Amino acid sequence: SQLAFTRSVPERDLLNLVKALCEQLEDRGHEITLFKSLRSSPVALEAQLRRYAAATEESEDVRKIADQALKVLEGLPDDTKLAAFTGLVDERIDEGAPPKICVFTNYRSTLYYLAAEIEARDIHLELITGEMRQDERYESLLSFESVGGILFATWGAMKGLELKETE
Repeated sequence: SQLAFTRSVPERDLLNLVKALCEQLEDRGHEITLFKSLRSSPVALEAQLRRYAAATEESEDVRKIADQALKVLEGLPDDTKLAAFTGLVDERIDEGAPPKICVFTNYRSTLYYLAAEIEARDIHLELITGEMRQDERYESLLSFESVGGILFATWGAMKGLELKETE
């Protein structure tokens, strides 16, 4: 299945503020991180914006733009990517077969954000993060392979592990 969503006016405003913030940043690495967090989730973006809003080493313009972006972010009514994701999960569950879905994220904050939504729906889930020891990661993977549900993993944490039969 494919996810499709459109940006609302506040989401477009937020994107424009993030672009303006990137123009003010001197370090290209910070710009890349900011755009990755924008694509990832509101939680990941919020963490980055709060850092820039509080950063005393950044210019006043950077802090002001970050504050503006935080206000727009806080005013967003819905997370369209989360709605698309949960719609996809609901679609798979409605098909009757227990889902076996694997979701990879770049950020732990996104992983926890998505997992909390699925946990509230009482769907079996497993997590694999870089914070876990290798044996814990392997146990989570085995549980997912035998029980099904949804496996949330950060890309880096999956090194050395092999997935079988997932959607």
